[in-house]
Amino acid sequence: MCPPPLIRDPAWPSISPIPECAAGCCVPCPREYSLYPEGVLENGFHMATIARTISGILMIYLFISYLVLPNKRKHPSLLIFFATFSVMIFSSVGFFTISDPHTFQCANEITKSTMRNNTACGIQGGLLILGSFGSCVWIALIILNLHVHTVWGKQWMNKHYRWIVAGGWIYCIAFTVIPFAMDEVQYEFAELCLVSKQYSLELFFYPLAVAVFPAAALHIWTVMFIIRVRRQAHGHAIKSGNLSSTGSTKRARKVAVMAIVRLQWRAMTLAVSLTSALMFYWIFYFVDIHKEPSVATWKEWVKCMLQGRGQDTCAKIVEPEIPSYQTMIAAEMVVSIQGTLFFIIFALQRRLTLDWKEFF
Repeated sequence: MCPPPLIRDPAWPSISPIPECAAGCCVPCPREYSLYPEGVLENGFHMATIARTISGILMIYLFISYLVLPNKRKHPSLLIFFATFSVMIFSSVGFFTISDPHTFQCANEITKSTMRNNTACGIQGGLLILGSFGSCVWIALIILNLHVHTVWGKQWMNKHYRWIVAGGWIYCIAFTVIPFAMDEVQYEFAELCLVSKQYSLELFFYPLAVAVFPAAALHIWTVMFIIRVRRQAHGHAIKSGNLSSTGSTKRARKVAVMAIVRLQWRAMTLAVSLTSALMFYWIFYFVDIHKEPSVATWKEWVKCMLQGRGQDTCAKIVEPEIPSYQTMIAAEMVVSIQGTLFFIIFALQRRLTLDWKEFF
């Protein structure tokens, strides 16, 4: 008998070629769950899946709103429409794993899923990759449109939006297809399939950063430009004698800044939310995701488990050499709530309610 959570090696009494097996017992898939205190990762990741599913439901409503309401599929609202569609896909992958995540994580009791041994993993992974790129690209273009219109006073994107739309989707689809062409879509983390750890930076995070980080810098530039223009306008008013006291000047500047915040809060919040989520995930991948127990530590952990000392006790052996479960759960939760934040930013506005009333 194998002490839980270990399971019997199907190859026993022959020597199993699977590294997760020893002395007739195997670590069940997903292996990571057995390395931490019992239930910690299962419960934490499933809470993130529930949050992602809620985001998916909210984004479906917002997508339908932009799909059926008039004037929502014309530039610049077309950019928000595509962003809504992408975030909806990104969030709706939670529907796949809300009831039985093991179906997507593992091809059998021991082997983790890949696009080759588990078709469901490949489909879900493809949707998640496409939704991720679409979300970042279209939100970046929303910020670019705001920058060009506000800072430069140009309507360049209005004149070329067809080329912009085509280029945006080509970029998203290309970096969705490439991991499939390289057979690099598989289960690695949480309850979802994505690009393999080995190529996650080159095929996923670096291409996402190309869209997100320049957009964040442009948005900061836009806000700083507006603040400077407002200050110059008030400085001119002061010289003209319209504002005569220091207190009045401070109040005027405060009013100006608050007006900017009220005008730009949706784009500002969106940029901060998306950039923060990606940066947090970047830090997690750079620092933690590639951590693995050494061979000596792994053997010591296996010995501990085979002695029946319990999962919680044996987890302390590998704890210094594996990612913190708090960080892992936090990283997954941060991206899972992005759909809900998008909904709050764009759906909870009076204009959308009035459009629905006019529609009916």
